[in-house]
Amino acid sequence: MSQIINNFEPLKLTIMNQLRIFLVILASCFLLPADAKGGNAKDVTAVNDSLLRVLDKAVADSKALRERHEERINALRTTYGNTSSWSVRYDIAQQIYKLYYTYKTNMALHYLHLSLSAAEHLRDIDKIDQCKCQLMEQYVRTGFFGEAVLTMNEIDPKTLNAQNRIAYYDCISYMYNQLAYYTKDKTDQNRFQRLEKTMKDSLLSITPKNSIIWLSYMQEVYSKAGKYREALRALDKWAGQTRPGKHDYAIVEYYRYQTYDAMGLKDEALHHLLLSTINDVTTITYDEAAIFYLCRILRDRGDMNRARNYVKYAYEASTIFGGKMKDWATMDIESVNSKFQNTLQGHNRMMLIISILLSLMLVVVILLAIVLLKQHRKLRDYALKQKESNQTLTEVNRQLQLSIEANKETNRHLYEANVVKENCIATFFALCTHYIESVNYIRTRTSKLLRSHKFEELSDMVRSSSEEEEAALQDLYDQFDNMFLTIYPSFVQEFNELLAPEHRIAEPKKGTLTTPLRIFALIRLGFDDSGKISQLLNLANSTVYNYRTRFRNHAAGDRSTFEDQVRKIGTH
Repeated sequence: MSQIINNFEPLKLTIMNQLRIFLVILASCFLLPADAKGGNAKDVTAVNDSLLRVLDKAVADSKALRERHEERINALRTTYGNTSSWSVRYDIAQQIYKLYYTYKTNMALHYLHLSLSAAEHLRDIDKIDQCKCQLMEQYVRTGFFGEAVLTMNEIDPKTLNAQNRIAYYDCISYMYNQLAYYTKDKTDQNRFQRLEKTMKDSLLSITPKNSIIWLSYMQEVYSKAGKYREALRALDKWAGQTRPGKHDYAIVEYYRYQTYDAMGLKDEALHHLLLSTINDVTTITYDEAAIFYLCRILRDRGDMNRARNYVKYAYEASTIFGGKMKDWATMDIESVNSKFQNTLQGHNRMMLIISILLSLMLVVVILLAIVLLKQHRKLRDYALKQKESNQTLTEVNRQLQLSIEANKETNRHLYEANVVKENCIATFFALCTHYIESVNYIRTRTSKLLRSHKFEELSDMVRSSSEEEEAALQDLYDQFDNMFLTIYPSFVQEFNELLAPEHRIAEPKKGTLTTPLRIFALIRLGFDDSGKISQLLNLANSTVYNYRTRFRNHAAGDRSTFEDQVRKIGTH
């Protein structure tokens, strides 16, 4: 027990260093006029200026804050490694997951899986369900909807306890909300919105009144209806259940910003946006939206140095957090950079005017220097140096233009890659839906035949299922081949280049793969175990092993690194 307590020692420094920021946030809450709508605008502006300075300091200290956060995590990880109790491991893994929750998504998922493993060893159904709900939430928050759906299918809501059932419906409603937001198809958007409403109705039927989830939903309903005063009252009740330094506090202040902004109270909206952003930065919350909206406001106000500094921090934070960067976040970064470039061009134009004036003055000096023959040589040397400088600047400008063109080409490739990924996700989702519908149909049909004692028809249906299974399996292979070759269109050519010329494979029909190519396609995707590959392709272990051995022996280069070279296909 003493070891666990000692692991929280690094937190003391964090608390002491954040105490001043915490007090500034509290003071700002009292300094802001009571209803934030009848107070002196100068008072609000002064408080906002003070909060901007606090945010500047927090962003400047972000690296130190992150290091202290890591110290706390490392202390818990040490304790986790030193215990063999599954119960203690579960508790510590949950603590580490919460510290990674808004910090690093890959590590949050890792410790959620460790929590799930510990819960399974404990055979605690409620903890297992809790971990799966947490996994589903983390997947949705980071944009991995396919993984979220797979996890959702593993959960039976009828067996959940009250707390896990609330978390389950809350997460699913949020998933449909995000799917509706990101889909480009209007029909799908309407369908996802209907599913979201259904899930929220189920959620509210089991959620206690005035709970955080209930208040969150009510403020959303009030805001959409234009009832901003009622929305603010719901947010006030929510705020009473949290405090600065908590993740919920940043969410409350962000919703307050949206509400005041919709009311047209820009200074008050900025005040709450600053509170939300400061809370995110000081609590190492890297899955944040507030700072991007703050950058937009600063950009529009012409505070480009601050906006650029915040965008740099926000981009670094998003990179550390991982997941899929939001489209609006990327647009904000590009927008601020564009505005900064425009400002820089304005300064350059001013410098050009100054340079012209200086050049005119130089002409006058040169005319005077004609009279002074002793100065003639020095002036000529100066002119030669000036010409060389101009040539250097011209070359630098040319290189800069080439760099800009290269960046445009890179952005185009990134956009095409995103389109491919979105298509693959949609195909995967449709394929899963098709298989679920097929299973439901077979189950329904079997049930009807059993009830009707039509055993001969049932027997016929079972005999015909093998052909349907083979057709379904071939359809799965076709879908896999199509998606894989969409991502790696040159896979067959690059694979053949790894083989000796006399052993190269004839290229199959466009959009398809042969069985050996499919085996090495799975190896390219990270599957190394022959048993797992044989299960995925419905092959014998010996068949997979023989193919791998045969092509390794036919390698054009070093046989021991053949499969490593396969894993690198498409990375150049």
